[in-house]
Amino acid sequence: MKKYGGQLIHHCRDEYGVIEVVDYKKIMRSLHFGNETQQSGMYQYDPIALLHPYTQAMVSVTALQEPRRVLLLGVGGGSIVKFLIHHFRHINLDAVDLRRAVINIAQEYFYMPVHNRHLNIFVNDFKDFLVKAKQSNKVYDLILIDLFSASKSENIIIGLDGQLKLIKSLLATNGFILINVLASDISALSSLQELSALFAGTLYEIPVDGANTVVLASNSCLKLFPTDTEFQYFEEKYAISVRKYLLNMSICA
Repeated sequence: MKKYGGQLIHHCRDEYGVIEVVDYKKIMRSLHFGNETQQSGMYQYDPIALLHPYTQAMVSVTALQEPRRVLLLGVGGGSIVKFLIHHFRHINLDAVDLRRAVINIAQEYFYMPVHNRHLNIFVNDFKDFLVKAKQSNKVYDLILIDLFSASKSENIIIGLDGQLKLIKSLLATNGFILINVLASDISALSSLQELSALFAGTLYEIPVDGANTVVLASNSCLKLFPTDTEFQYFEEKYAISVRKYLLNMSICA
C-alpha cells in the first residue's frame, strides 16, 4: 500500500494513536504517527547513520565532551540511541518513551538494540521518570529531549513547563541539555522564558533547517572548541558536519 510517497510496510494503533512505518525505494525507512511528518528516519543501507539534520545537530555536542551518562527523553525510531551506543564504548544510556509500541517498532523495524548492557529502556511518562531519577540521585552529563505527540494532521510539542528545574537538577556540572524544537526558531518553545531564567547567559540556539531548531543549555559558557584537526576527525568518524552546527550556534539573549 502506498503512503506518504512510499510503501507502507507496517501499521498499528495503540492507545495514543496510529504508528506507521514506510519504505522509500529500499533506500530509506521512516516512522510516522498518523501524518506525513517523519518522526524518525533511517538509511536502510546504513542504519547507524543519522538521516535527519536535527539529530545530527543534537549529537554534535559530543565533539565537545565524550558522553558517559546520557538521558534521552523520546525514543522514536531509536536513531540517536543507535548512534550513541555504536560510537561510545563507555556510555550508559537511559532512554525513555511513553509508548511500548514505539519501542517495539524501533527494535523490529529500525534495528535499535533489544539487549545491550549500555542501554536501559524505560516505558514511562517522562515526568514520572524524572521524579524517580531525582529520588535515585541520578546525574547525567548529556540530556537529550525529543518529545512530540501527534494529532491527525500535525505534531504537537510536549510542553516542558514546570519540568526544567527538575531536569537541570539531574545535569552534571559540566553537562549539556539539548532540546529539539519543531520550528524554524527558538521562540516556538513554550518554556523558553523558564529556560532562559535557569540558564542565563549559557543558552544557545543551533540552526538546523527550515523545520527544526535545536536549543543547547549548559551550566557554563562554551569556550573550548575542537581544533580543525579534531573537527575533521569527528566529521569523518560520525559522517556529520559537526563544525557546521557548533560554529553556527548563537547565544540566546
